[in-house]
Amino acid sequence: MLYNRSSITFVENIENEHSLGNIIMKHYSGTRVNNSMDGRGIAEFVEGHTYAGDFHNGLMHGRGRYTWKDGLVYEGEFSSNHLCGLGTYTWPDGSTYTGDVKDGVRDGYGTFDCPAAGVKYTGQWANGKRHGKGRLVYDSPVGESYYDGEWLDDQQTGWGQRCYKSGNMYKGEWLGNRRHGQGIMYWNKQREQYSGEWTNGVQHGHGEHIWFMSVTDKSQYPLQNSYVGEWKNGKRDGFGTFHYASGAMYIGQWSCNQKEGQGKYVFQNGQVYEGMFTKDRMATDSKDLRTTIRPQTPLGDLLGDRGTSCTEQFDINVSPLIPPSCDVAQELRQVHASFVRHISQLRRVYHVYSSLDDPLGRSGCNQSRQVMTRMQLWQLLKDCKLQHVGMSLNDADNIIDNSHEPTTPFLMREFLQALVFLAHHLFHNREDCQSPSAGLLAQCFTYFISAHMVVNAGSKTGLFYSTDNMSEWIGPYLLQCWDVFCCLRLANKGSVTLRAILLLLKACGLVGEYLTSETAVHILLEDNPLTGDGDSCNLDIKVVFLEFVEILLHCARCWYTSKQQKEHAIDHPALASTYVEATMDSAEHAPDTDNAPGTDGNLSDSVGHSNTDAACANGSAPIAGTQPLLKNEISNAPVTLLNTIVSDQSTNAAGTTGAEPLAESTYKWEEILKSFFSQFLPVAKSVLRSDS
Repeated sequence: MLYNRSSITFVENIENEHSLGNIIMKHYSGTRVNNSMDGRGIAEFVEGHTYAGDFHNGLMHGRGRYTWKDGLVYEGEFSSNHLCGLGTYTWPDGSTYTGDVKDGVRDGYGTFDCPAAGVKYTGQWANGKRHGKGRLVYDSPVGESYYDGEWLDDQQTGWGQRCYKSGNMYKGEWLGNRRHGQGIMYWNKQREQYSGEWTNGVQHGHGEHIWFMSVTDKSQYPLQNSYVGEWKNGKRDGFGTFHYASGAMYIGQWSCNQKEGQGKYVFQNGQVYEGMFTKDRMATDSKDLRTTIRPQTPLGDLLGDRGTSCTEQFDINVSPLIPPSCDVAQELRQVHASFVRHISQLRRVYHVYSSLDDPLGRSGCNQSRQVMTRMQLWQLLKDCKLQHVGMSLNDADNIIDNSHEPTTPFLMREFLQALVFLAHHLFHNREDCQSPSAGLLAQCFTYFISAHMVVNAGSKTGLFYSTDNMSEWIGPYLLQCWDVFCCLRLANKGSVTLRAILLLLKACGLVGEYLTSETAVHILLEDNPLTGDGDSCNLDIKVVFLEFVEILLHCARCWYTSKQQKEHAIDHPALASTYVEATMDSAEHAPDTDNAPGTDGNLSDSVGHSNTDAACANGSAPIAGTQPLLKNEISNAPVTLLNTIVSDQSTNAAGTTGAEPLAESTYKWEEILKSFFSQFLPVAKSVLRSDS
């Protein structure tokens, strides 16, 4: 029977099928052939059961209805006195099962529905038990509380998603109806989130717990407490780091949710206490506390609002960049002076980019538009032409914090610290940054701000942030794109390269008739000097998620409009010659190979390494064939073709158009993205899943 246990809500047992029992016939009425039951008939059995349906050679065979004496009914297919095929069970309490049946038990795919208990299961079965993938709804027909995932012998085991009526949700691994393994839990009303390891339904192992808090107008912080570290039986236990919304931080040992043992507490103002903690408190007498706490060099309220109660401390740590032989205090004073000189510009830049619409950041932990996310920081660095001075966005991440999560928030002080680190890495050997009268860090920072940020910030290059309403159009697909990016990164040993993206596009069937290999490569290499020196192309450049999205947007536009162009040419023969001539022109620039890119199922033959890879300088690899593909040889005919179909201008007698390149607002982005991602996302997930 169905019931709910107080501790764990799930279906313990489901109504069982009955065997046919002792098939000894008491009475039969119906057709006969050669004195054998054959055709339609009704049979009564000695145990009180009845059957009405098809017979063949004296056996129940075909479609029929079998009723047990206790009221259970099966109606469906029979095979030689066996219940096999598609059928429906109906129990006396109103419960039903409709689906595959094998030897009298549920086996295959089917739906069990118990209206009395409000429970409904749809999915795979094996030997009468839920086994495989299936969805169990606990509040049918509302459907707010459900489990959707994998089953093993009637138990939730494997990967699954559990949504509770309260709005709480868990995504991750299960074992024996309990959360077990890696998973993420969201608490809706409490505004909390845990991601990490679980054991027997509770947090156990390594994980991160976030407490989201309300946002105030004057706060620069994302207003959340977070803990990253070890857990034991649902409590913080072991080594861990706790970040407070105020900016304070504790790093050290925990026991039963309390600070216990050796640890370090960093106050909001930058002061640090290192020592023992007991029962969540510093194990130091108050009279000794002053000597125990050591000050750092705070930036103070230099960048905050003086005279207010909400003054914030922007403390930066640039000590790893200062050589031991230098005067640390003097270097810091000069860096702070640089901040003062440029603070108005820095605040304005930070505000502009943190205000960019970020659908992925909105869905994650960044609840305040006042805090810049890594996605927005990438856009700023891209606009500042970081790649033109020899640094990729992936390299910038490695220098800043070696993280690549697009939703990572950057407070103003963390933003400033990141700029100092990048400026030092880029310009520490520059001659005009070596003046002995000014600190090296301050000179590098000043040069970066004046020569790159002030003149370039705000240009919003690319399609993602520059196109109006793009966040609204791409929002429904962005989280799935992030999942694909993570899978691609996992499949390529922790990084995503241009070559891997091109391989994936080809595997998804998007590089071919509508999006040629030449056009795809042109998109990958566009406006990125790191991809080559003009003589060869380097597809092994590592990219970040923003660049991945930009590539998909450009490919989607070219693929969709080229597809529409060809279909339009078929409907309007006058345009057919234009399409054929442009395609042939594109083919003239293609590498001379036995199998042209896009003509066979082997993607590696199209964009893989050739025999001359070793001869390419700086790791640059030819795209195909035996000669490196020159950038200026990449035909952009398919790119210009997209202007023909999207514009409403009529063609002339020769079948060509005089259309100028279209403004971004002219493109039907909502239709383009829906068509492109409906093909790309499912296939990409399937390909990457099979590779893993």
